[in-house]
Amino acid sequence: MTELFEDSTQRLFNQDWFVSFPGGKPEPVTLPHAWNAVGWNYLGWKPDEPAGTRIYTKILRDLPAGALSLKFEGVAALARVFLNDTLIAENLGAYTPFRVSLAPLKRDNRDQLRVEVTDKASCPELPPREGSSFSASPRYRFWSLPLGSSMAAGGIWRDVWLEREADSRVDDLAVESFSDQVVVRATLAPECEMELSMEGATISIESAGPDFQATVRKNDAEHYRPSMPRLYPLKAVVRRNQAVIQTLTQMVAFREFTIRDCEFYLNGKPYFLRGQNGFPHCNIPHDRKYIAKYVSAVKAQGVEVSRFHTEPPSHAWLEECDRQGIGVIFELAIHGSM
Repeated sequence: MTELFEDSTQRLFNQDWFVSFPGGKPEPVTLPHAWNAVGWNYLGWKPDEPAGTRIYTKILRDLPAGALSLKFEGVAALARVFLNDTLIAENLGAYTPFRVSLAPLKRDNRDQLRVEVTDKASCPELPPREGSSFSASPRYRFWSLPLGSSMAAGGIWRDVWLEREADSRVDDLAVESFSDQVVVRATLAPECEMELSMEGATISIESAGPDFQATVRKNDAEHYRPSMPRLYPLKAVVRRNQAVIQTLTQMVAFREFTIRDCEFYLNGKPYFLRGQNGFPHCNIPHDRKYIAKYVSAVKAQGVEVSRFHTEPPSHAWLEECDRQGIGVIFELAIHGSM
């Protein structure tokens, strides 16, 4: 499966983990992982396993040289990260990514990473924001935490990445698509340069400084549309003092979606979108094979746009929608999301 985004300073860190109850026997597990992984649920369902805390551990061996960090894309809901029994980070938020520096590494192939994860049901509820402007609405209602998203999908339920730290790395490569071009923006560190390439494309650099901006035009590009989700690889090479420090590959589309006079236009032509009200269980971990199968089944029904509204969907869901030509409407995370 072709990756839609690749970063030479990152690699997946999902293998060779163990999980256990506090004081229990560790069992091998591959991330993403969650216990009692049940998605959207309003019923009086009771989990087989009790709520609480699980402990994920991993021995850090054969690590690359240089300063390193970990990027957790999502841990539900409270994560406390230890390195060799020293607390190095704490994060509350089931759907928010966070980074942890591994500066205290001993690098003796015996460094132990431990992540203590407490699920939503065991975290204290956040107080309602009664003073907000929303409370004045006649439709306002404070939803208690158990309603909506899964209460029991505690775990490291999204990918973990090992990153080479660098004060000049690019984390904010942004691509804006149009029917005849894509505009690329990034923030570059001092003394850094970025070079873009795409086969058969003409690239104009508007700003080569810290606020990098370039326009990529490809005269023979096929327009991206639901019936033909055509993507093209765009490569970005970041150099510092002429040395390559980072390579990014981003799949991009040539398309322009606009709304005019209450009608949809795709690449300048009127378009009728057939929609579906959200993927019902994207808030718990699934492997890519399952996600591809599920999105294919939705696509087979003629769906061209879908609504995500319970929490930010993982990259795997969004990328599969891009591959298969399903647009995404993303609304504010509610219903018990943290």
